[in-house]
Amino acid sequence: MSSCSVVSKTRSICVICATCGWPLLSPLDFEVVRSILAPAMMREPFSRFNRHYDQFMVKYVDYKGWVDYVVRVFGHFHSDPKTILDLACGTGIPTLMLARRGYRMTGVDRSPEMLAVLESKRGNLPVTTIHSDIRDFTVPEPLETAICLYDSMNYLLTEDDLVRCFRCARAAVVAGGLFVFDMNTVFGLAEHWGTRVSWSQSCCHIE
Repeated sequence: MSSCSVVSKTRSICVICATCGWPLLSPLDFEVVRSILAPAMMREPFSRFNRHYDQFMVKYVDYKGWVDYVVRVFGHFHSDPKTILDLACGTGIPTLMLARRGYRMTGVDRSPEMLAVLESKRGNLPVTTIHSDIRDFTVPEPLETAICLYDSMNYLLTEDDLVRCFRCARAAVVAGGLFVFDMNTVFGLAEHWGTRVSWSQSCCHIE
């Protein structure tokens, strides 16, 4: 592999093949290589993977289950939003699922390539996209609820990153609105993700 993009969502590093765009998981300790790889992490990690993202992720993620759960969270807090802000929306799998349920969606993502995939799929669904970093964005008018799903918040590597994201989300949501998000905890990363690696030297082959 002559070059790569690097994405970190746990203490392991997800190395994306620059030739084909498929991810190859390698057991590299995050703390050891962070100072070296941080600049690469903050560039555009999905610029090649975007065209494979949906095909790869639907094998491992129960997106309908996630969307059902988020809707139940709304109900638990007696919230009935009509407009939802989806932070780090990527290719918009849950974004579009929610739009098909009647929600008016606004998706924010820093990857134009990922947003292009979303836009190619949305058809006439009520979905608007904003190309922006979730740490530094604005919306034309406040929405009723914000979401950020499937550990996307773990891409924010410092407390300052989190504070900036929360401030933007607060400004983008009406008073009393919800911000529903999930994160991998230190315990979860250590116990469930820290040693769970699977990789192959064969290009485009994931075990």
